[in-house]
Amino acid sequence: GDLLSKSQQRPAKREKEVRIGLRDLVLFTRQFATMIRAGIPVTFALDTLSHQPENPNLGQVIARVSKMVGEGHKLSHAMSQFPGCFDSTFQAMVAIGEESGQLDTTLERLAELCQISDRVVVL
Repeated sequence: GDLLSKSQQRPAKREKEVRIGLRDLVLFTRQFATMIRAGIPVTFALDTLSHQPENPNLGQVIARVSKMVGEGHKLSHAMSQFPGCFDSTFQAMVAIGEESGQLDTTLERLAELCQISDRVVVL
Protein backbone atom coordinates (compact mmCIF):
# COMPACT_ATOMS: atom_id res chain seq x y z
CA GLY A 1 0.00 0.00 0.00
CA ASP A 2 2.74 2.48 0.88
CA LEU A 3 4.61 2.02 -2.40
CA LEU A 4 1.48 2.70 -4.45
CA SER A 5 0.52 5.80 -2.52
CA LYS A 6 4.05 7.23 -2.79
CA SER A 7 4.28 6.60 -6.53
CA GLN A 8 0.85 8.10 -7.06
CA GLN A 9 1.69 11.22 -5.07
CA ARG A 10 5.03 11.98 -6.70
CA PRO A 11 3.87 13.24 -10.13
CA ALA A 12 1.14 15.51 -8.72
CA LYS A 13 3.52 16.96 -6.13
CA ARG A 14 6.20 17.64 -8.75
CA GLU A 15 3.78 19.50 -11.03
CA LYS A 16 2.36 21.62 -8.19
CA GLU A 17 5.83 22.95 -7.37
CA VAL A 18 5.86 25.00 -10.57
CA ARG A 19 4.22 28.35 -9.91
CA ILE A 20 3.96 31.55 -11.91
CA GLY A 21 2.87 35.05 -11.00
CA LEU A 22 -0.42 36.60 -12.09
CA ARG A 23 1.33 39.21 -14.25
CA ASP A 24 3.14 36.48 -16.20
CA LEU A 25 -0.13 34.57 -16.55
CA VAL A 26 -1.93 37.68 -17.84
CA LEU A 27 0.80 38.35 -20.40
CA PHE A 28 0.84 34.73 -21.60
CA THR A 29 -2.97 34.56 -21.79
CA ARG A 30 -3.26 37.81 -23.78
CA GLN A 31 -0.53 36.79 -26.22
CA PHE A 32 -2.05 33.32 -26.61
CA ALA A 33 -5.52 34.82 -27.26
CA THR A 34 -4.10 37.15 -29.91
CA MET A 35 -2.37 34.28 -31.69
CA ILE A 36 -5.46 32.05 -31.62
CA ARG A 37 -7.63 34.92 -32.92
CA ALA A 38 -5.15 35.37 -35.79
CA GLY A 39 -5.74 31.75 -36.78
CA ILE A 40 -2.44 30.34 -35.56
CA PRO A 41 -2.78 26.66 -34.54
CA VAL A 42 -2.75 26.04 -30.78
CA THR A 43 0.44 23.96 -30.74
CA PHE A 44 2.34 26.46 -32.88
CA ALA A 45 1.18 29.33 -30.65
CA LEU A 46 2.21 27.43 -27.52
CA ASP A 47 5.59 26.49 -29.00
CA THR A 48 6.22 30.13 -29.89
CA LEU A 49 5.19 31.38 -26.43
CA SER A 50 7.29 28.72 -24.69
CA HIS A 51 10.41 30.51 -25.93
CA GLN A 52 9.58 33.73 -24.08
CA PRO A 53 12.65 34.55 -21.99
CA GLU A 54 10.82 36.64 -19.34
CA ASN A 55 9.91 33.61 -17.22
CA PRO A 56 11.79 30.35 -17.80
CA ASN A 57 9.43 28.41 -15.49
CA LEU A 58 6.42 29.48 -17.50
CA GLY A 59 8.25 28.65 -20.72
CA GLN A 60 8.89 25.11 -19.50
CA VAL A 61 5.26 24.64 -18.49
CA ILE A 62 3.98 25.96 -21.83
CA ALA A 63 6.39 23.63 -23.69
CA ARG A 64 5.03 20.65 -21.74
CA VAL A 65 1.43 21.73 -22.33
CA SER A 66 2.20 22.08 -26.05
CA LYS A 67 3.70 18.59 -26.13
CA MET A 68 0.58 17.11 -24.50
CA VAL A 69 -1.72 18.95 -26.93
CA GLY A 70 0.43 17.70 -29.80
CA GLU A 71 -0.08 14.16 -28.47
CA GLY A 72 -3.84 14.60 -28.72
CA HIS A 73 -4.83 15.84 -25.26
CA LYS A 74 -7.25 18.73 -24.90
CA LEU A 75 -5.66 22.03 -23.91
CA SER A 76 -7.71 22.15 -20.71
CA HIS A 77 -6.53 18.66 -19.73
CA ALA A 78 -2.89 19.55 -20.41
CA MET A 79 -3.23 22.70 -18.30
CA SER A 80 -4.84 20.70 -15.48
CA GLN A 81 -1.50 18.93 -15.01
CA PHE A 82 -0.06 22.25 -13.75
CA PRO A 83 -2.44 23.42 -11.00
CA GLY A 84 0.22 25.77 -9.62
CA CYS A 85 0.04 27.72 -12.88
CA PHE A 86 -3.52 27.20 -14.10
CA ASP A 87 -6.11 27.02 -11.32
CA SER A 88 -9.42 25.14 -11.60
CA THR A 89 -11.29 28.25 -12.80
CA PHE A 90 -8.71 28.83 -15.54
CA GLN A 91 -8.93 25.17 -16.60
CA ALA A 92 -12.74 25.20 -16.63
CA MET A 93 -12.91 28.36 -18.72
CA VAL A 94 -10.38 26.98 -21.23
CA ALA A 95 -12.53 23.84 -21.48
CA ILE A 96 -15.60 26.00 -22.19
CA GLY A 97 -13.64 27.91 -24.84
CA GLU A 98 -12.55 24.66 -26.47
CA GLU A 99 -16.08 23.21 -26.49
CA SER A 100 -17.73 26.40 -27.75
CA GLY A 101 -15.12 27.14 -30.42
CA GLN A 102 -14.43 30.54 -28.82
CA LEU A 103 -11.06 29.89 -27.24
CA ASP A 104 -9.70 33.32 -28.20
CA THR A 105 -12.60 35.19 -26.56
CA THR A 106 -12.42 32.96 -23.49
CA LEU A 107 -8.68 33.55 -23.15
CA GLU A 108 -9.19 37.32 -23.36
CA ARG A 109 -11.80 37.12 -20.59
CA LEU A 110 -9.41 35.02 -18.52
CA ALA A 111 -6.67 37.60 -18.96
CA GLU A 112 -9.07 40.30 -17.74
CA LEU A 113 -10.07 38.21 -14.71
CA CYS A 114 -6.43 37.53 -13.85
CA GLN A 115 -5.59 41.21 -14.22
CA ILE A 116 -8.46 42.16 -11.90
CA SER A 117 -7.28 39.54 -9.39
CA ASP A 118 -3.76 40.97 -9.57
CA ARG A 119 -5.06 44.48 -8.85
CA VAL A 120 -7.11 43.24 -5.92
CA VAL A 121 -4.07 41.43 -4.47
CA VAL A 122 -1.93 44.57 -4.89
CA LEU A 123 -4.52 46.78 -3.23
